[in-house]
Amino acid sequence: MAVILSRYVWSRWIGPLLLTTLAILGILFLETLHGAMPDWLRCGASPHIVLSYHLLLLPGLLPTALPVAVFVASLFALGRLQRNREILAMRAVGLSGWAMVRPLWWSALAIAAALFLLHIFPISWAANRAGAIWAKTHPQIGRHIAYDSHRGRLWIVGELDGAEAKSIFIAESGPNFRHIRADRASFRNGVWTLFGVRERDAAAISSNHQPPFLAEQTYHDFLETPREMLLARRRIRDLSFADLRSILGPIPPNDPDRIFFELPLHSLAAGCCSVLVALLCSLPFTLGSAIHRRTWLAATGAVLCLFIFYLAVNLCQALGTGRILPPVIAAWLPNFLGLTTGLYCLVRRC
Repeated sequence: MAVILSRYVWSRWIGPLLLTTLAILGILFLETLHGAMPDWLRCGASPHIVLSYHLLLLPGLLPTALPVAVFVASLFALGRLQRNREILAMRAVGLSGWAMVRPLWWSALAIAAALFLLHIFPISWAANRAGAIWAKTHPQIGRHIAYDSHRGRLWIVGELDGAEAKSIFIAESGPNFRHIRADRASFRNGVWTLFGVRERDAAAISSNHQPPFLAEQTYHDFLETPREMLLARRRIRDLSFADLRSILGPIPPNDPDRIFFELPLHSLAAGCCSVLVALLCSLPFTLGSAIHRRTWLAATGAVLCLFIFYLAVNLCQALGTGRILPPVIAAWLPNFLGLTTGLYCLVRRC
């Protein structure tokens, strides 16, 4: 009997979850399409290319949409069961609140695991494909790259296409201070080869001495890769865990810029678990409070609880960026506080 009733609660929950997820994704899709439409019209892209590009962006929107969808679906489905006195009837036959929502917990855990897997590969792959479509249809936009390698070299590249680059300027600091200009470059087998090279050291720069022209020069000490440069200019939410780790690799532990990639690395994992917090924000109010209070008052309390959680997320992110909190604590503290507070309220009221 308990299994049948808990499955019934899950069946009433899964439909609103799917509809809410599609609605949120649709809103985000239209917002993205509206913002990029002037550029698409300017370059004369076909509807097929425009649709393909924006569909590839959808996986990156799921981590934003799913926690909110879980919260709204839980609030709607369980609130409806409460209004119809179905939860009261289940309690009358001896079914506890925990047993009722057990399938919801397993579903939320599955969603959190799916989001984690999305951050491992599909989101980054889809963002790469979308970036390739954008670069192909907008050759005059967004090709310039400025990349600080954190190895004492600043790269300014006019155009980077795969392993080929054009209009390169490299400023190298430290004991081997020098400026290098090249017409083009090629990255093969882990080695950079520059063509049309003009290289000046510190003495030549101070005396404004014109450097000799080299038709071709190979630099084995340049460890930067085109992949590093391209990853560094992508949005954080479009990067996978492996991408962020590869960006963090050359950055020294004491470098101030490390926080800008280390904090998002932990935040991506913590964001997957926010699905559980979103579910827990609705349960104490729908299972406990709605028996004695009006439904709208219970919904208001749940929304306020979720608002405080996201406020804590933004506050901890700011504290982490300001180096007041370590990245791990700044990323996971809101989840810890949300889960412990929600579980306490759920035990007290249910």
